[in-house]
Amino acid sequence: MIYFVAIVYFFLIPFLAQSLVRYFDLKRFSIKFPDLSLPFLAVAIIYISGRYFVHNFFPQYLLMMCLLAIATCLFILRKAGKIKIFSYKRFFKLFWRMGYLLTAIFYIVTLILIALR
Repeated sequence: MIYFVAIVYFFLIPFLAQSLVRYFDLKRFSIKFPDLSLPFLAVAIIYISGRYFVHNFFPQYLLMMCLLAIATCLFILRKAGKIKIFSYKRFFKLFWRMGYLLTAIFYIVTLILIALR
């Protein structure tokens, strides 16, 4: 039963986040639905993996986010060519959006691992 809820949750959270962005007109602050969906999917990964497995996937998820932060930093530095051009605002925005993609992939992998269990 909870597996079905986890699948519905994956599609429901981005839909609700998009509705909130449109209703409160958050695009004027350059906030999009991945910005609101990431924390909810991250908490869901920890909860669902802890419920179905002996250990939850928080350490692996945290490690992947750390590697993503390093890769994002190197990407910005390589693209800019100079350290003086590094912008924290650009880094956090790119990291947060890429983090949503990584979190969505990690969530899908978690659901696949639960289905194969």
